[in-house]
Amino acid sequence: MPELTFYMKSLAGCGPSLGCLDGICAIKEGKWNEEESIVCDWSPDMSFMPPRKFRRLSRLSKMALYAAHHASMGGGQASIGAPIFCSRYGELQHTVQVLDAIIFEEPVSPMDFSYSVYNTGQGLFSILNEDERPATAISSRETIIEEAMVKAAAQLFAGDESVLIVYHEDQFPEVYEDLLNPEVLPVSFAFVVSHDCKEALQKITLSSKPKSKVEAEETNINTGISNRHERNIFKLLANKKSEVLIGGKRLNWRWICESL
Repeated sequence: MPELTFYMKSLAGCGPSLGCLDGICAIKEGKWNEEESIVCDWSPDMSFMPPRKFRRLSRLSKMALYAAHHASMGGGQASIGAPIFCSRYGELQHTVQVLDAIIFEEPVSPMDFSYSVYNTGQGLFSILNEDERPATAISSRETIIEEAMVKAAAQLFAGDESVLIVYHEDQFPEVYEDLLNPEVLPVSFAFVVSHDCKEALQKITLSSKPKSKVEAEETNINTGISNRHERNIFKLLANKKSEVLIGGKRLNWRWICESL
C-alpha cells in the first residue's frame, strides 16, 4: 500500500484518566495517569446535547458523542464527510444486560437490544446532527484505527473535504474480568483529517509493508484483550509521541506525526 498523508484539523477526547478535553490545547496540557482510568462513576460532560435527547445512554456512547461533537466543531462541521466510528468491543454493557434477561427468562429491554450493536455511537451521532448520509462503523482486531484511516483516505480521494474518525472503548463488564483478564481502559478520541494543510495541527504519515513469510509465521498477532495500541495513537496525535509501530497479521504499520 502506498504511503498515506493526512493533515489533522482537530482533536478531542475524554476518559476517566483524562477528564473532558475539547481541543488539542486541553489534550496537550491534560494529565495522562492511566492508573486512574477505572473510575466507575465518571461520565463526560454532556451539556452540549439537548436535555432528554436520548434515554439511558451508556458511558461508552456518551464518551463517543463527546469526542465526536467537539472534534467536529473544531474541524469545521459543515465540510466534514460521512464519519467513521470504530470500536473493537462495542456496547458490551448493553449486550450483557440482554443476555442476563434471556438467562433469567425476563423480557428483553428494547432499549438494551437497540443499543447493543457496534454502530450505536455512529447512529446516535447521526440522529443528534440530523445527518441522513451513510456512515461507517468498523470493528476489527488490533489495527482498527489503521483500517479507519484507509477508509478515510478513500473518502478523501472520492471528494470529501475532510473526514471525522472516532475511536471509543470502555472497560469490560465485571462478568468478563476473571474470564478474560482484559487490559481495556476507557477512552474515546476523535479527530478530523483532510488532504488540505491549511490551518492543520499535525501532519500524519501512515505507511505499511507486507511481512515476509518467515516473519508472518513467527509473529504472534494475538495482542490479547487490550487497547494499548489505540491509546498510543491518541498520545501520538496529541504530540506526546513522535512514532508508533504495530505489526498486524499481514502488514507492519508505521505512524509518524509532525507538528505544524
